[in-house]
Amino acid sequence: MPQRVFVRLSGSHLLCLCHGHDARETLKRSKVSSTVRKRKIMEKDRQFVEALARGLKILDCFQPERPLLTNGEISALTGLACSSVSRLTHTLIKVGYLDYDSIAGAYRLGFRVLPIHTAMIAGTDVKTLVMPHMKKLAEEAGVRVALAAYENSSLVVLQAVDGGRPLVSSLTPGASASLPRSALGRAYLASCSSREKNSIVDHLIEQGTWSRDVLQAELKEAESSYAQYGYCISLQVREAGVHAVAVPIYLRTLGRQLVLACAAPAERFKLDYIREVFGPLLLRHATDVERAFSGARAARSRGTAHDHKARRIAPAQQ
Repeated sequence: MPQRVFVRLSGSHLLCLCHGHDARETLKRSKVSSTVRKRKIMEKDRQFVEALARGLKILDCFQPERPLLTNGEISALTGLACSSVSRLTHTLIKVGYLDYDSIAGAYRLGFRVLPIHTAMIAGTDVKTLVMPHMKKLAEEAGVRVALAAYENSSLVVLQAVDGGRPLVSSLTPGASASLPRSALGRAYLASCSSREKNSIVDHLIEQGTWSRDVLQAELKEAESSYAQYGYCISLQVREAGVHAVAVPIYLRTLGRQLVLACAAPAERFKLDYIREVFGPLLLRHATDVERAFSGARAARSRGTAHDHKARRIAPAQQ
């Protein structure tokens, strides 16, 4: 059973649930590590606006699996005092990024967040360069295909496409896959730089969710799979009855690494099929996506050079 401990923060009580270890020690470590991180940020960057960061941290709390949150729940998730959360949620409502559901007595994301996602996708060429390959792969193999990026200790799904066969899966836009047991998380961890890998591992240990021994074992398995096959798998680990395969892709125009993942029912997405048929197919599509981005970048470079040359010639002709 999880231990329960009430903690007083600025006159309010928060209920913390911790599994497998002492709740008070977990809360203490969390508060200390949070304070240390905040102090380091402030020391390094005098331009850092803490109030803005807190507001964005509140927006990060809303997930597909928890679309409605109260001030108390937000406070527990962020570690912020309820009084601070109350002021911030009030402000976010005023500017349209949160709505209040009077029946549920909780907040939900406001419609104003939608254009941000649309603008983000438009600015990354995902819709024009990646989505066609995702649709082709989904239809060819009859799987769900998702594209994800690493943010805030998890892989966030940016876009997802179905191949015509119904599948109950959490690989939906906006959903997050935790590290390190999801195929998405394994593929990212296995392929990122040693510096980033160590930083992620340290952060996960600091959160108290994973022990170093467990993380190292998961990481070793992911690196072994990636080195041997070029992709990582998750066999009913994240979701019962669902197998997933993921491969990292580096998109040069974005300057960062994303992960392309596929999920399908376990009964037709067996390990032998993944190794012999689907794995190589996924790798080919991943290579095609990277080439598409490289080609787009080269074309833009040529176009930019031509524009600069035209601007240099024009005054001389005048």
